[in-house]
Amino acid sequence: MRKKISILRLTVLGFSWTFLAFPSGLSAQEFANVNPAAAALILEGDAFKDDGSIKEAEAIYRQVIEQYPDYANGYRVLGLFVNYYYQNQPQQALEYYTKFRDLCQAQNLDCVDYGASLMQRVQ
Repeated sequence: MRKKISILRLTVLGFSWTFLAFPSGLSAQEFANVNPAAAALILEGDAFKDDGSIKEAEAIYRQVIEQYPDYANGYRVLGLFVNYYYQNQPQQALEYYTKFRDLCQAQNLDCVDYGASLMQRVQ
């Protein structure tokens, strides 16, 4: 059975907030491998991306995985970013998706299947 994760983006007073709707049995805490500092950096990167500052967004997303190498969600976000903005580099996106899946598995998070589905998209 494939689980679906949906994303809802809400912009209020110029601030962009991203909400993830998680499948039953999968809490936000489990999926995101709770790290408020890393999550805040991702939101900062999202704000740059939404503003069209792609290089700045990429630098922040890369900072997340450098500072927090065990933060699974950082690899998912960077993989999605690379896959969208650098479509001619699917191998790089695949590396980030693989790391995301592997961290989910190593940390016993319920996002292994989601990671595998991301990997299939770029293979």
